[in-house]
Amino acid sequence: MKQKKIVLVFLISLLLFTFTSCNKKDYSETFFYYSTFIKVDIKNSSLSEEEIKEIFEQTEDLLLKYENMISTTNINSDIYKLNQSKEFLVNDEVKNLIEISKKYSEISEGSFDISIYPIVKLWDILNSKEPPSDDLIKGELRKVDYNNIIIDGNKISLKNEAMIDLGAVAKGYVLDKIYELYMDLGIKEAIINVGGNVKAIDDEKIVVGIVDPIEKSNVLLSVDVFDKAVSTTGVYERNFVYNDKLYHHIFDTKTGYPVFNDLMSVSVITKKGIKSDILSTLLFSKKIDEIKEIVKNSEDDIFVIIVNNKKEVLVSDNIINDIKLFSDDYEIKKIGF
Repeated sequence: MKQKKIVLVFLISLLLFTFTSCNKKDYSETFFYYSTFIKVDIKNSSLSEEEIKEIFEQTEDLLLKYENMISTTNINSDIYKLNQSKEFLVNDEVKNLIEISKKYSEISEGSFDISIYPIVKLWDILNSKEPPSDDLIKGELRKVDYNNIIIDGNKISLKNEAMIDLGAVAKGYVLDKIYELYMDLGIKEAIINVGGNVKAIDDEKIVVGIVDPIEKSNVLLSVDVFDKAVSTTGVYERNFVYNDKLYHHIFDTKTGYPVFNDLMSVSVITKKGIKSDILSTLLFSKKIDEIKEIVKNSEDDIFVIIVNNKKEVLVSDNIINDIKLFSDDYEIKKIGF
């Protein structure tokens, strides 16, 4: 019987257990772009080390290409120049990403909004030790509105001091691009992990592990996945604690504060990385009935795994048999769609 492969994904780290023949090797490389780690594993390969080296060089060229398009801090990127000048002629890919983002802003009625960047900058979650003042938050929140992003061909204009951040879009998009590159290169077996957005090239299912959002060194559950991207957004990724309250990086576009609800993490499984990336953020601020409506109206199959602070794991009905729970502290339930 053919041995089953297991992949455990802990946001930016993953483990793959495979059986390989003696004339084939596994190769791995890690990069750091977009303020996150990108890890690629090429498995069970008969390619030479020189050929693998060339593939990893092409991977880094691709990562650098998109860094120079979509970074908010790289002075050479289209997004940086747009944010500074408020009007810029972007390339076709950046325009496409902005159009897709605005589409999901409309679907979510503004709870997903790439113009959140003034709030993201103000909070500076990675470096802050306390929240900004209410007055500062209100001042920056006035700049947040996706309707301030005007698309005229490739010319993008930002009104009312708006600034944009493609952070909730870019990693999933880059995941898709690496996947396409590896498929074009004829790679048969690989795991691509772009800051917790994961997809495999394989001819059989892999088993993806979702981290426990409370005990983040532990794997909470696993799910069988085939030819799908998996993205997770959670409160434990980037945060700080002030006066015994957790402040995280997922912001409410109406208040300018982090989203405060009973959700701890949302994982989305669907065909494309860009969609799973966007939806894992978008759905985090929604109620269950709203999530159901968004999933139901999607053109693609979407599966969700929601972990809440009641230690419940809410799972799409049609993947519940593909889930294995590893903690007795949690209860798994069908989500009802």
